[in-house]
Formats: sequence, structure tokens, C-alpha cells
Amino acid sequence: MLFGNDEALLNRAEAYAMQEDYANCLNDLNVFLSKKTEGYNSGTDILTEDMVLNMFPVTPGELTPFYTFKDDKQISFINAILKFRQKEFYHEGVRWFDVRRFNIAIKRYYRKDDIDVELPKDDLRRQLQVPESAINFGLTPNPR
Repeated sequence: MLFGNDEALLNRAEAYAMQEDYANCLNDLNVFLSKKTEGYNSGTDILTEDMVLNMFPVTPGELTPFYTFKDDKQISFINAILKFRQKEFYHEGVRWFDVRRFNIAIKRYYRKDDIDVELPKDDLRRQLQVPESAINFGLTPNPR
């Protein structure tokens, strides 16, 4: 799988956030926004740390990866990056990797039927099934 410039930039921003290097993370996010925002003005449209903390608040239990975050500030930066990724790669399936890595519940609202549907974090339907050809060679299928 090849990474485009946008995905590589957001991946690097996430790596900076995980290392608590928020200055470089913000720099990458601002470069990303400068290329994606029509009419972007580098003098007035700068994303700041305060903006990230206010615009991407922490919701307890929303992100539950197998490792722990250091603090709420780190989670806010990760939330910002996840939101940018979600919007940028809307039709590319990249979101699924974030959903799996951070164990995010998937929520959908169906306006026509006026119902909310949720695929919970630990639902076995989230597991991709092992191909039938591999199962035929003796590989154990994923539980469902």
C-alpha cells in the first residue's frame, strides 16, 4: 500500500503527538490545513494548541487502544488528527484502520427510518474473516 503526501503528513503528525512533540505536530497540521483550506491565510488561519484543546475535547472511553495515552492533551491532538483523516479520506477506507487501532465504536443515524445504529467496540462483526482458501489449509477462522 502506498501512502500519499496527505496521509504521510497526518501519520507523521500522529507520531509527533504520540511523542508529545506538539510543536511539530501543530506544524504538520498547519501545513495540511494550508493545502486543504480554500482561501487559507498563513497569517491568520493558524491552528494553535488552545484551538486543538477546545475544538477536539476528550470524551472518556471514546478511544481505547491497547496502549495508554499520557494525558488529555495527547488525546485532543489525536482526536484532531483522526477528524482530519476522516474528512480527507472519506471514500478510501482509511478510517477503518483508525477504528481498529483506537477501538472506536461506529455510530450511524438513518434519517429515513429515524433510527440510530451502533457497532460496539468489541463486536466480533468487526473482525475480517480469514479467506476460505486459507481455512481449507487449516488456518483457524476468526470468531464471529
